[in-house]
Amino acid sequence: MELYDFIEKCKPHHLTIADVKKLKPGDKLDIVAWDRKFEKPWIWRLAKDGKPYTPQYFFRENRHLCDMNQFELYVPHLSTWTDWIEIHDDGYIYETVVCERDAVPPYSLKYLHWTEFPETTRVGKWGGPIMLWENLKEMPNVYYNSF
Repeated sequence: MELYDFIEKCKPHHLTIADVKKLKPGDKLDIVAWDRKFEKPWIWRLAKDGKPYTPQYFFRENRHLCDMNQFELYVPHLSTWTDWIEIHDDGYIYETVVCERDAVPPYSLKYLHWTEFPETTRVGKWGGPIMLWENLKEMPNVYYNSF
């Protein structure tokens, strides 16, 4: 399966707020992270164009052991500069939001606690979704096509 189709197929396995709420202090998660530049370490440089790999091999450079003390939320509806928004140590997001056209001032700040979002809201790290590493074994082989 092509790389970006693969990540889309994994969407039901992406971690959500509901998953974060189940964690206990100190819990560590073995994850695969599809952050802003996840392709850079290995995929763009060394993957053979069109060659299928097992997901565990293909994403081995994107494997991380992390705690969920800090995470990001996928909230495209807030009209911010990015769809992935950092949660600060106090549990709040502080994001500049573009207001309606001709509003004065043209920007406002949103102060929302992460628990105010639906439990189905996806969480991530470093600007992209994350999934438990163990779920990769259920997935088909993956390949990269340079255009």
